Amino acid sequence: MLAASATLRADEARANSGTEWLVEDHAGVLELRLVHDERRRADGGVLRIDANRRVVTWEGIPGERGCRQTLEAPFGSVRAIRDEPQGEIRLEIKGQPRDRWLFVPLPHAAWVANASTAATRGVEPDVRDSLVGPDGFPLPVGGSARFAGPQIRQDVVPGEVTADVRLAVDRMRQALGRSPVPSVALHEALSGPAVEVSIADLLANPGPLEGCAVRVRGVVEQLPHGQGLALGEEDARIRIVPQPELAAVVESLARDWRGQEVEVAGVLRRGSGAEAPSHEIGFWEYLGPEAGESAAEKARTVTIRDLVEHPALFAGQTVRIVGRFRGHNLEHDLPPPRPGSAWVLKSGRYAIWVTGHGPSGRGFALHPEREADTHKWLEVVGRLEEKHGLRTLRASSVALSAPASGVGLRGRLVTAKQPEVVFTLPLAGAEPVAPDARLLVQFSTYMDEESFEGRVRLRYADLPGSSGELHKVRWTYDDVRRTLIVEPGEPLRAGATLELLLLPGITDAFATPLAAVPGAGADGVVETLRWQVQG
Repeated sequence: MLAASATLRADEARANSGTEWLVEDHAGVLELRLVHDERRRADGGVLRIDANRRVVTWEGIPGERGCRQTLEAPFGSVRAIRDEPQGEIRLEIKGQPRDRWLFVPLPHAAWVANASTAATRGVEPDVRDSLVGPDGFPLPVGGSARFAGPQIRQDVVPGEVTADVRLAVDRMRQALGRSPVPSVALHEALSGPAVEVSIADLLANPGPLEGCAVRVRGVVEQLPHGQGLALGEEDARIRIVPQPELAAVVESLARDWRGQEVEVAGVLRRGSGAEAPSHEIGFWEYLGPEAGESAAEKARTVTIRDLVEHPALFAGQTVRIVGRFRGHNLEHDLPPPRPGSAWVLKSGRYAIWVTGHGPSGRGFALHPEREADTHKWLEVVGRLEEKHGLRTLRASSVALSAPASGVGLRGRLVTAKQPEVVFTLPLAGAEPVAPDARLLVQFSTYMDEESFEGRVRLRYADLPGSSGELHKVRWTYDDVRRTLIVEPGEPLRAGATLELLLLPGITDAFATPLAAVPGAGADGVVETLRWQVQG
């Protein structure tokens, strides 16, 4: 790792201990002041992600401590961005060594000298496949706090490092238009960071990693008798099974994957079936052979809401959107149906007509008049048009997608008149929360994701007024599992009492407000969830 003598001065790190190292330009440029880990020396520089030029650049700072390497790569050459278990940012560029671009935020340059990738195992190895909440809904678990799985020791990776690395990766993915679907954030919160391992090593000694998050790469093979796909590496192979939210997408890609190298992240578990390999990976994330080369990578990623509310900003641009297929306006999301072959795409409360391309693509074909197809999610690339006062997206390509947020209105799961919180992880009021933890809040029914905007607050109960507010909080909502994932955005203060406030206006998919809990707090707070931060 980096030699302590080569790190930036501690006073420089303290001066940048806020978020001065990360600057988001409203013109579409993200700048991050980072330290490049070359395993020989710590060298500083600035990483820029320019959404206008669609290019990523790295340039060293002036002077002897500036990085001597430079980078200029188009968005399509960026294979992946991830936060590594050892507390580093990994930027993978196609055609370059995978370990070439490893970074840490500038304020944390000094600690890297003592970093380690040593993993310890959870203290409850009998917990394998799932944790069932009070409503009976399973949550797959492995590798966090009291649960089975590989964990990087907290004394090795400080909480402030973890928080800033997560923040950097989150912002970098957003700038590239590659934010992961909410289910990925949920699995990462439950299972912790995936441990990268070869298939041969994994199968040689699978026991310690059963129920754990792993990341493997291999060549895709078709298993016999309809048993799905496997990844092969020389003489070793392991079956891979997509999580339900990815199943349709993977099925459409499987034919093109065969014989190609694919990388997956998921949980290792015992296989099923007499002829299947002894172990398999239930994966929630993948990198296929064409990652970064699709038409979508050449387009600016926006939301349907963006197109509807600010159409002038996207005039003449090729954009990428993700939404739920609604056929020929089968659920009356828009005014009277547009004649011809147009169809509707919707996300949250916003919908748009799509023209120029049918709802079909590689490995799938949906029918605009078939209600059974309206649970599918699609990725559409095209240009916004307006004729006779009607805005449409003229599509150039259509592909299946994992849900971007929810999967639409569904029947209630319980008989309660109002939605309510049924489960949290860690358990509110019963379990301590780690300084670098994410908070999971599960609801009794499917919620309106947009209703959470501005209505989720995190604070320290033992600090007065606004001084207790955490201002870097980020959240995502996984409608598949009805779970809100809250990322504090900074290390939590040891020994403090943490409060998550859910404010009035949060509703379910049927516009029914969240049930108020007596004594939740002042100012009309609907519910207050409390944890004690580990000392």
